[in-house]
Amino acid sequence: MAGRSVDEAVAPVSRRLLPVVVARAAGASLLVASRRDAPLVTVALEFNGGHADDPRDRPGLADLAASLCNEGGGGMPPLEWHRRLDNDAISMEIQPTAVRWVARLSCLVEDLDEAVDLFAHWLEAPTLPADEWKRLVKSYRAGAREQWAQPIGVVDALSSVQVFGFGHPMAHPAHENSYAQSRYEEACDVARGAPCRESDIIAMVGGDIDQDTGLELLRRLIDRLPAGTA
Repeated sequence: MAGRSVDEAVAPVSRRLLPVVVARAAGASLLVASRRDAPLVTVALEFNGGHADDPRDRPGLADLAASLCNEGGGGMPPLEWHRRLDNDAISMEIQPTAVRWVARLSCLVEDLDEAVDLFAHWLEAPTLPADEWKRLVKSYRAGAREQWAQPIGVVDALSSVQVFGFGHPMAHPAHENSYAQSRYEEACDVARGAPCRESDIIAMVGGDIDQDTGLELLRRLIDRLPAGTA
């Protein structure tokens, strides 16, 4: 390494950004980034909501709703659902952010049609297994208890209140009691209302897919989403 500059010692990294095609369809923003160097495709959909859907007195309900969704789909019990995803090398999840829901799908390009159909069906009708509710609540309560027991955890939780003010969705940090007081039926209502066509959607697809095929895929996926209010 002696006598070599930093630039010479580090492997070259490409800083060229992938070209992104942006289109509008039925009020949704569609983005396609084609990259043909690996046989993978990733799809992401964003909807209004997320932690903005939390009741003021029960922050964290959106986390529980997302975890319920992630436990099953297509009418399958959780074990069968996760085995199906693992066997077909499919990754699928929905998570809340401050004011948005983000649903993601990743798969091999050879399984894209089947995976997208499964993804759409999952968004249309998540299984929401009631048998998993107590386990999920227990897990989130334990996590919250551990977080609030640490000084840095308290600082992290309260910093959003200080920065955003109490009116912001992320200025209501979840705690053990808020998870304990959440109800399965409420979480189901939140989960079913998350994906809808009238929700200022941002839809993205990237990977081993051409631009026209990517745009068509996103349009078909949005058409299958349930109608609802934003």
